[in-house]
Amino acid sequence: MAEKRNLVIKVKYPTATKAGDGSQPTAQVITVWNVRRIGLAAGLLLGLLVLLVYIFSGGDGKPVAVVAKARESGGISQTSVASPAKTQAVASPENHNAAPVDSRMSNEKEPLSINKQVGISQVAPSSKESPRVRRALLTMRVLNKEPANEAPQALRVKPDKPVTVYYFTELRGMNGKTLYHEWLRDGIQVAKEPLLVSADRWRVTTHRTLDGQAGGNWTVRLVDDHGNLLDEKYLELITEQE
Repeated sequence: MAEKRNLVIKVKYPTATKAGDGSQPTAQVITVWNVRRIGLAAGLLLGLLVLLVYIFSGGDGKPVAVVAKARESGGISQTSVASPAKTQAVASPENHNAAPVDSRMSNEKEPLSINKQVGISQVAPSSKESPRVRRALLTMRVLNKEPANEAPQALRVKPDKPVTVYYFTELRGMNGKTLYHEWLRDGIQVAKEPLLVSADRWRVTTHRTLDGQAGGNWTVRLVDDHGNLLDEKYLELITEQE
């Protein structure tokens, strides 16, 4: 038969310093912190704070700056979250003040022809515009620096009642260029007005006063300094007999 053995467990308690004083022994409690679980909880808390900041910031896709600083002291983790900074955009208004453009008039063969040129400059926008002729037309009147109507292709005039015809052009992206308004009667050039463009947005007008002796087929053109044609308009001036 197998021999039976007894298992003896001994527990040692602190005894009183003096024998027979009747004091009861007390157990000592030791606390052990679980560092891995505390770190995991701190990470989850940080992720929750980032999610809340993203939700309350509007979810506009902008990066959210989060500064986290954890310090373990006795198992306590501290975090701090920085809210995203706000930016303000300042847009400068466009200046519509008019500025005259100097031009030198060419010699005229017709004593009844009077040429004038008025340039209206505007502050260029922040973005560069492509070079182009935005508008071009012949008109009988200009009001508030804009054409009031469009002149008919066949214009009748009486000998004693001259009429004024304006050539209005609006340009984009041609700042610094020199252009010309050419006036031709029956294919013969009678005027060539230089235009110095001083902004990316530029409106300019030249005009001629025509009487009954100026009848014929008129052509008004916009050309650059190399003679390239940018725009062309036609006008037939018909003289009415009294």
